Amino acid sequence: MVGEATNGTEVLEMARKIKFDLLMLDMTMPGVSGPELIKRLLAEDHSMKILVLSMTNGSQSVNRAMNAGAAGCVSIDSDQTLFSAIPKVAAGQQFIDPALVEAMVFDRASGEDARHFILSDRELQVLQMLASGQNPGDRRIAFSERKDR
Repeated sequence: MVGEATNGTEVLEMARKIKFDLLMLDMTMPGVSGPELIKRLLAEDHSMKILVLSMTNGSQSVNRAMNAGAAGCVSIDSDQTLFSAIPKVAAGQQFIDPALVEAMVFDRASGEDARHFILSDRELQVLQMLASGQNPGDRRIAFSERKDR
C-alpha cells in the first residue's frame, strides 16, 4: 500500500493504521517534522524503516535525521541515488547519499560547536522555513525549553 500525508500529524495517524515496508519522509513538512517526527514514529514502531528526503545538502539535517533513528538520507534532487537507496533501506540496511556524506565529513571537520549545532530542532526548522521563503507567522510556532540554557 502506498500512502501520502501533508503534515507530520497525518504521518503519525497513518503509521498507526498501516504497517509500512518503507516510509519516505520530507524533513520540512508542516507541523511535527524532522527529528521529532522520526523519534515519535520509531517509539511506536521501532522496526520502521525511514528514508529521509533532504531538501538541503547541509550536514546538520542529515546528522539530526540519522541521530533520531532514520535508516537513510537522500538529497531530494537526486533521482538515481533515491532508486539506489530505496531497496537498501527496505532491506534493513543504512544508506546516505554520497553527496550528503561529503557535506557531513567536511562540516564535521569544523567541530561540533558550529553555530547550527546550538539550535534546537524546532529553531532549526523555523530558520529553514524562513530561508525557503515560508512565513512562519501563518503557522503556530512553539519553541520548547532548552535544557542547556
